[in-house]
Amino acid sequence: MFSKADKKDEIEAILAKPEFLPYKERLQYLDKAKDGTDQTAILLQRADAMYAANFSFKFASVLRNRSVQCADQILADMGAASLNDVKNLPADGDSGKKDFIDFLAERFRTSLASENIYDLVEKIPAAPATGSPVDANLASNV
Repeated sequence: MFSKADKKDEIEAILAKPEFLPYKERLQYLDKAKDGTDQTAILLQRADAMYAANFSFKFASVLRNRSVQCADQILADMGAASLNDVKNLPADGDSGKKDFIDFLAERFRTSLASENIYDLVEKIPAAPATGSPVDANLASNV
């Protein structure tokens, strides 16, 4: 939050709520004018640092846009089918709800695997050899 309002305590209390805890590394309060000095340069430095180090900041828009394109294409393709055809699309397994979800997931995965996604993967920097170990809680949430 970049604010010059005198609501710092109120803003920090809101940011400390449980629904914002998953975003605590990305949400913070920054006063626009600390001790009378404009903090815009500090904001831009922090944004640059977050963009350089945070996967979501750097790559989320590409993934989000491609995911929406994939979902739209799957729905458009399914739009040519009758309800009965769609119900019978998953031919493997016991033709239950899980089969339908598996069918959609496979279609999504196949559709998502495109050149711009592979380019994105190439842009993800390798983890440093001396880096910290993977956080098990974070990995399970992802």
